Amino acid sequence: MREWIAEKTLAAYGFLLPVAEIAFLAVVLILLPLAAWRRTRGTAGVGLFLASYLFGITTWLLGAGITFAAFGWFGLILGLFVLGFGLVPFGVAGAYFRIGSTELAVTIAVMAVISLGTRFLGLYLADKTDA
Repeated sequence: MREWIAEKTLAAYGFLLPVAEIAFLAVVLILLPLAAWRRTRGTAGVGLFLASYLFGITTWLLGAGITFAAFGWFGLILGLFVLGFGLVPFGVAGAYFRIGSTELAVTIAVMAVISLGTRFLGLYLADKTDA
């Protein structure tokens, strides 16, 4: 059962990753340039905010899969009790300390920074609209 849960979580991550990569390209090539002009700043902010949810779900799924693979049920349940967000830091710790993959730990951390960065930037830009 343990392998099945980690496998399905990482399969969902594998499905969402290409979608998140396309969204990241849209953020960089379309939404960030739109934020430069006052008239389109609100649209860019909403787009960034919505993209942050896709980035967050993708990061959360990877964190959940790595947490479960590294720490089992205990780590998964404990991570869920930390407002659901605990799976991402537990995933970083599990990748680094239990699995021994520094690259995977850095990947999860960078994905979390991108997710939170786009969310806060989107909120900031949406707040700065000329309504």
